[in-house]
Amino acid sequence: MIKLPLWRKELWSSFWRHPLLVMPVAIILVVVFANWLVVLTFWSGLTEIITLRYSIYFGGSWLDKKEYLLLLPSTSLIFNLFNFWLAYKVSRGSLILKTVTLWGGVVVSSAILWLSLLLIWYNV
Repeated sequence: MIKLPLWRKELWSSFWRHPLLVMPVAIILVVVFANWLVVLTFWSGLTEIITLRYSIYFGGSWLDKKEYLLLLPSTSLIFNLFNFWLAYKVSRGSLILKTVTLWGGVVVSSAILWLSLLLIWYNV
């Protein structure tokens, strides 16, 4: 195994300053913040029991406490923290792996935000 000298190793601060990595990281941070903002903004307007799954055949088929709605932004946050770690540690040698990993986080975070918006729109 080849050991790189200290001046050649990629540091945490220089990792996030790369121009190709700034945009997906910024988008992820905005989407995760927006997800928390949407859920907490409409929190007071929700009833104690909300519909988490709706079918056109049966109507609301999964009713639960409104606290379960907090799982969506929490999942997005935890997933992206793991994704940042994965992009930094595992793909240190390849810029394309870092970029693809972070853009995948953008897609997943956006999908979770969309799901939160749909659930809130249906329940408010």
